[in-house]
Amino acid sequence: MRINSNVSLFLIIPIVSLILMSGCKKDEQPTQTELLCHEWRIVHTYSEDQTNLIEFNIGFEMTLNFTANKQAVVSSNNQTETGAWSWASGEKSIIIQTSSGQINMEVQKLTDQEFWYRFLSGSGNYCIYKCERIN
Repeated sequence: MRINSNVSLFLIIPIVSLILMSGCKKDEQPTQTELLCHEWRIVHTYSEDQTNLIEFNIGFEMTLNFTANKQAVVSSNNQTETGAWSWASGEKSIIIQTSSGQINMEVQKLTDQEFWYRFLSGSGNYCIYKCERIN
């Protein structure tokens, strides 16, 4: 009878171990929306010509705030523009629809701490903006 209890013990331990291990979650990667939904400050601005990126100063501070309920706030020079944001092109572009028009942003890089996007300026040139997360 002692042999059977040892065999039972050897069967129970691996089964309990498997149950306990299956309950452990692996670290999940955040979604694009989870990465985006923060407040961001533009820290570098680049003009894009045919072959180079040329850094320049936009002359004012600008912040972007994206929320999980799809609202966006763009602030610069004590002016604020609000609107609804959405993903486009398979989460490679962001569209912000405001009362004064549409803002199209092509995502270049999006991490927990950095957000880079490409934007067609009013002068017809592309600018690339590097943002750092504020909160």
